[in-house]
Amino acid sequence: MPRVQCPWGFKGKSDVQLMEHGPTFSAGFALVIELGITHTTMAPFVIYPSRSRVFLILFGSVTFVAAGALMLLLPLNEIGITGKIVALLGVAFFGKTGLFAITRLISNKPALAIDSGGITDHASALSVGFIPWSDIIGAGICTFQKQKFLGISLRNPEEYLAKTSAFKRILMKTNSSWVGYVVVIPQVTISMPVEDLLVHVDKYRHMDGRIPND
Repeated sequence: MPRVQCPWGFKGKSDVQLMEHGPTFSAGFALVIELGITHTTMAPFVIYPSRSRVFLILFGSVTFVAAGALMLLLPLNEIGITGKIVALLGVAFFGKTGLFAITRLISNKPALAIDSGGITDHASALSVGFIPWSDIIGAGICTFQKQKFLGISLRNPEEYLAKTSAFKRILMKTNSSWVGYVVVIPQVTISMPVEDLLVHVDKYRHMDGRIPND
């Protein structure tokens, strides 16, 4: 089958790949030319973490871990068994959050990537990785204790919970009871407003007739 040679230097290729510009990819189009027929597909949209915000998360995590550790060192008759349990849970939770912040500071991995296949989430310590569009039934903005999140509604949330550790599963179920979503992308870890992110999510969900336009 004959192919049309593209005039931009991509010899022997019918796909024109969008190149990366700056810290993020711009949502755009790749042209596929076959026998004079042009088809458009959305290019990947990639968001990197806000390093300044991640650093603040690390600082807060270290502070709370230190406070929890000090509580664990106190005599039982001073804080009681409840205080010990709270301190232990605090050390575990903020320790996990702190480790996540360290990995984000030293890694070049995007916090979030959206493409024709779905969403790849690495935006928080409770992220679940790749979620195909077939598993996503909606998305929305939610707020908890003055913090904004983008929530992702899953068709099969139990399957994603089953893939995580017991401790992470408990935290994700707690999130769900508070904000109504098992998967949440916190505003604090990404470099764009979650309202704008929701626009991009909806755009990719609607592309190529994947779901009907509202």
